[in-house]
Amino acid sequence: MVKNFKTLQETIQKIKDAYFQLMQTAATDMAAKYFQLQKDAESLVKEIASLPAGLNDEANNKANNILQYAIQRTSSSVDIDYDVKDKQTKFTYSEMLSFIQLYNSNKTDLEIIRSGLIKVAPPKPEAGNSATPIPKTYSSTLPGNRIKVSAYKAWLQQELQKLSGASGDDEIEINS
Repeated sequence: MVKNFKTLQETIQKIKDAYFQLMQTAATDMAAKYFQLQKDAESLVKEIASLPAGLNDEANNKANNILQYAIQRTSSSVDIDYDVKDKQTKFTYSEMLSFIQLYNSNKTDLEIIRSGLIKVAPPKPEAGNSATPIPKTYSSTLPGNRIKVSAYKAWLQQELQKLSGASGDDEIEINS
């Protein structure tokens, strides 16, 4: 062991450098994606703030939660010692990879929140009349005239997630 100590130290350093490179690449990718998600969430929070108060409180809470989640994942620098976790974020390499995979789900959640915003206060029901629900309008844009089946399936799956809470009387506006 003593005789091979220098070789052992060099091997440890090579492994540490390789792990650092993997983490740095993952952290940079994660930060880029979540910085964009942060901007999108901030935009949605501002949009909600511009709407009549009290109509979108749940959407505001969800958007703020996504915003905080994104802010915690925008650090692109990595600092490790003899631990597998980054010193600043406390994330491991596998956690960073998971966050990268979850990005699309969070982006879709923001789109669902945005499409479900109530932009106009419902009219107050007159005395003796029961209120009839106002149908929501969901808007969507086709991804193009010619795309790969896998891309179309992914787009269609996102659209179905947007409509998961829709009622049968709601409407869809499709832009091409």
